[in-house]
Amino acid sequence: MATHALPLKEVINQTLRCCGDYFGAGYIAGRTWTRAQVIIAINQALLEWCRRTGFLRKIDTVDLTEATKTYTLPDDCIRLLRIGFYDNKTCTWIAEPTSITEQDLAYLPITGELFPTYFFLEYLAYNKFGWQPNVGEDITAYLSFIRSHVYMAIENNNPEDAIPTWFHKDIKWGASKILLAESKEDWRIAKKKYCEAKWNAVINRMIPLKQSHGQDQGVFPA
Repeated sequence: MATHALPLKEVINQTLRCCGDYFGAGYIAGRTWTRAQVIIAINQALLEWCRRTGFLRKIDTVDLTEATKTYTLPDDCIRLLRIGFYDNKTCTWIAEPTSITEQDLAYLPITGELFPTYFFLEYLAYNKFGWQPNVGEDITAYLSFIRSHVYMAIENNNPEDAIPTWFHKDIKWGASKILLAESKEDWRIAKKKYCEAKWNAVINRMIPLKQSHGQDQGVFPA
């Protein structure tokens, strides 16, 4: 079983093979799908993988101001998990929400003056979050979130380092089930179900790893 890194061009070829549309390395595209369409499907599959497993985590910052209630999330944020502040007066961390235990937080959550008590996403644009109540002074917040992958477009490039190399060979299952979703032929419908089952098995196997992996899992600064 291959465990080495695969460049995008090999993931494309594997996907076309899965879909029964591969005619050899000398062909620019399959009969049904172009390589550009396959690249889009591969990136859609990777985005689904990020969203469902929560494998890629990141810490970023945003400046909060006293007069502002809503803020823009980082472009690569899929799901906001936690927000933390460092209170210079007490030299302690304030982390919200306090009801979620995130492995990338090493400090006990507390409450303090001047800090908001919770963030909210409801009724806002997909890339926005808000605070209630407003902060009492201008401060920097640290965001902990599930991030998206680095978009793949250059065929000679490998997936980013944070994506395990042993997972590269499985990307074809997710891309194939996306490409085959609109197929009408019986054999492709059956193939789509097979690829979807393989993809879900890969996802379910990786979900527990998000609690134990060390890749790209930042911590709030001490």
